[in-house]
Amino acid sequence: MSDTLESRIQKHLVDRREEMAELLATLVSSESPTLEPDTQATTHQLLAGRLEAAGMRVRRIAGRTSGGMLLATPSDRVRRRPLQLLIGHSDTVWPIGTITQMPVRREDGRLYGPGAFDMKGGLVEIVFALEAILALAAHPSVTPVVLINSDEETGSRDSWRLIERLARIADRAFVLEPGL
Repeated sequence: MSDTLESRIQKHLVDRREEMAELLATLVSSESPTLEPDTQATTHQLLAGRLEAAGMRVRRIAGRTSGGMLLATPSDRVRRRPLQLLIGHSDTVWPIGTITQMPVRREDGRLYGPGAFDMKGGLVEIVFALEAILALAAHPSVTPVVLINSDEETGSRDSWRLIERLARIADRAFVLEPGL
């Protein structure tokens, strides 16, 4: 395999597969049901720490009815560079206590648990992509901007204005909800 940026990113991520699984297990174990806004604090604190370590400046935005949002931009952001919006949500449909009936488990190379697929797996993708950019000193042609909301499962009523505003200024947007 040639030494392209793409191949280095791929190797970097493959080498961190176990770390990704550990972060996903931790996020899944941190129950964060939409209808209990206070539960978002632990998940947001963990994500904010990882995003900051990946070179992002993280702003916590209080929600009116939700557990709030995290907005992350590169600490070394270059003004007027195109923006790429990465959106994810930290809330789940699962009530507190579900983790005792459906504990995190690994089976056939997959990790299972409440919220693993929707959408905590996508949050892991965001974190590790940004960490790869930093570790490999990559300079993407677009500025990654991350928004994590905590009210997606109930229609993003608290966060839709911010999502809409960011989408208007972004050159492209991705919702990193994992696919099959």
